[in-house]
Amino acid sequence: MPLTKNRTFIHRRGLVMNFYIEAWRRGFDFSGRSRREAFWMFMLIHSVISIGCIAWDIKSDQLSWLDALYSVVSFIPMLAAMIRRLQDAGKSTVWLFIFLVPAIGPFWLAYQLAQPSELVSAKGVAL
Repeated sequence: MPLTKNRTFIHRRGLVMNFYIEAWRRGFDFSGRSRREAFWMFMLIHSVISIGCIAWDIKSDQLSWLDALYSVVSFIPMLAAMIRRLQDAGKSTVWLFIFLVPAIGPFWLAYQLAQPSELVSAKGVAL
C-alpha cells in the first residue's frame, strides 16, 4: 500500500511533529508536566535535526556553525522539556544535575526521564 493511502502513518507522522512544535511553544515554561510520549517524540525530532545540522556542517565546504547555532537556540526549550518531564514522573528537578556525573550520569538521567508518569488526583496530590 502506498504511503499516501496509509492514513495511520501520515497521522502518526503529523503527531510527532506536533509534539516538537508544542515543546517549542512551551520553550520557556518550566512548570507543569510533559507526558513521556511527548517528551521522547520531541527528543527524537530534536536528534534528527541535530544530526542533519552536523551532516550539513561536515558536507559544507566553508566554515559552518549551523549545529552550534541550533544547539544554543534549542538549549532552553530542551531544558524546559526535561524539567517538565521530571515533574511528570514525580522526580525533583535536581535530578538534572546527575548528568554531570562522569560515565553513568547521562544514562541515569535518561532512565529517570523514561519513568512512567506519576498519577495525580484532581486536587494535584500524588496518588
